[in-house]
Amino acid sequence: MVRAAAQEDVPRISRIHVDAWLETYAGLIPQEVLDDLSVDERAAMWRRALDEGSTASLLVCEHEGDVVGFAAVGPEREGHARYTGELYAIYLLQKVHGRGYGAALFREAMRSLEAAGHSAARLWVLESNPTRGFYEHLGGERLERKMVSMMGATLSEVAYGWSELSDLPPSEGRG
Repeated sequence: MVRAAAQEDVPRISRIHVDAWLETYAGLIPQEVLDDLSVDERAAMWRRALDEGSTASLLVCEHEGDVVGFAAVGPEREGHARYTGELYAIYLLQKVHGRGYGAALFREAMRSLEAAGHSAARLWVLESNPTRGFYEHLGGERLERKMVSMMGATLSEVAYGWSELSDLPPSEGRG
């Protein structure tokens, strides 16, 4: 089930955010970045996002009554003319990968962007991230590449885009 997040979800979202980074990015980004992750700092960030409305939508995905993933979307942050919506974050605990929850969460996030007036959206992902295939499977088109600095390391990110959000198939798991 995918639903809008509430303030009471923030502790779980924050724990998932940190755990998913540890599960996904070990060996891909500097260990110092992973060592510095703080659930409390993420909680403060997500509380602010909900309070200030800095995301168009913050969604959670539940499995057997437990929040196991989340997604955040809003206006594209770099001023792209065509892709005006952006998937800022989507994280799902590894223990529920492969069950369709990530696709349902993704589709609902994109539907919320469409409802906010965006017809196209994109996201940025580390080029070395093994989950990039997930975005390709969901019809994402590789758009561009950029280099980013993180704790002294230079990393490559790629953008994936969806030019017609109205063409995405409906999601299962709406709630």
